[in-house]
Amino acid sequence: MPSLQAEGKEQIPGEEQKGCDGKYYNYDSSGSETSSSIMSDQCAGQWFLGACGLDQGEFEVFRKSHVVSALKTIFEKNVMSFAGGTMGAVNGMRPDGVPDTSSVQSNEVWIGVVYALAATMIQEVRTLPSPSLIIFTLLFSFPTSTTCPSPQGVSSQ
Repeated sequence: MPSLQAEGKEQIPGEEQKGCDGKYYNYDSSGSETSSSIMSDQCAGQWFLGACGLDQGEFEVFRKSHVVSALKTIFEKNVMSFAGGTMGAVNGMRPDGVPDTSSVQSNEVWIGVVYALAATMIQEVRTLPSPSLIIFTLLFSFPTSTTCPSPQGVSSQ
């Protein structure tokens, strides 16, 4: 009887290939209008695998060339094409460079997703072009303020 790992390794390459369009992993394989959206967190699984030391050799699930291509696409589309690259990575972007508005969450920037994206890029840094620029842009693109606005109607005295 084959092991679960062996069974999974036989199925993953076909599934992984089906989800990757050559530049990034599609949102889903339904063929719907939004299935080709570019999601900022599409490489989260790779980040988790890498953190556990399961991202290479016999444990490799995602092809490195696909991961690197997806990270480049996310940086170009979801980071640099959104708000001039000043707000981090928008959750969803259409391939034509327009933010995905199919749901409220798609058109938002979530700090946790941006953190995970930056962490994945750092993990894959050895294969990315200009890695320090990419990481710097992601981590330091959020506007900062020295004061917090007080709630409306509440006096600071």
